[in-house]
Amino acid sequence: MVGTILVYADDLLSGVQVRDTAEKLGYSASTVASLEPLIDKLASSPQILLVDFAARPDWPAIVAAAREQGTPLVAFGNHMDLSSREQALSAGVDAVVASSLIATDLRGVIRKYGRGE
Repeated sequence: MVGTILVYADDLLSGVQVRDTAEKLGYSASTVASLEPLIDKLASSPQILLVDFAARPDWPAIVAAAREQGTPLVAFGNHMDLSSREQALSAGVDAVVASSLIATDLRGVIRKYGRGE
């Protein structure tokens, strides 16, 4: 395995697609759909936390949990959802990328924003 990523998504399909893509690239991946398991999984120091903003996450709580563990946090979603994008950036995520970039260049996103491989 190249590294570990953590995905926060409440849509089973979205979470599974990202997880499957990550695993095809050699990453170990876990998907969570709520805050409590997210905090538990962050304790294992994943290389990156990817959060689907379609899940309407509690941004302040997620950002605080990621910062506490030193885990880079990248939000992803529909590039037309400007309100969610702004909420994520205002809360302090490291970056926001389009879902299409996660699908087409997940390795590049991890290399750019995640902890070193």
